[in-house]
Amino acid sequence: MNAGWASRRTPSESLEMERNSLVLFEYDGDTLVGVVRAVTDKVTVTYLCDLMVAETHRHRGLGTKLMQRLLQHPDIQGTTVVLITAGAQEFYRKVGFTERTCMIRRPDA
Repeated sequence: MNAGWASRRTPSESLEMERNSLVLFEYDGDTLVGVVRAVTDKVTVTYLCDLMVAETHRHRGLGTKLMQRLLQHPDIQGTTVVLITAGAQEFYRKVGFTERTCMIRRPDA
């Protein structure tokens, strides 16, 4: 799937990301078409890191389906789900998110 997931990471770094995260995949047959990834302490907070859908499968409800699966996952029930996004706010509003103030520190900044 060419949707930018871990595009600047080596395969071993991508595997480490997956091991330390809650990752849900969506397939069309044998083809990976969607990924949602979050990091959580399973008690208080979950950080939504990635939601990607292959370009060929966008605008079909797959992103919404992945978000619903994530938000219903037992590992994050009762936690506050936080995301940082520079776009797609309308999509996230539709799946129940509200805007709050956020600060961020990036290692490359």
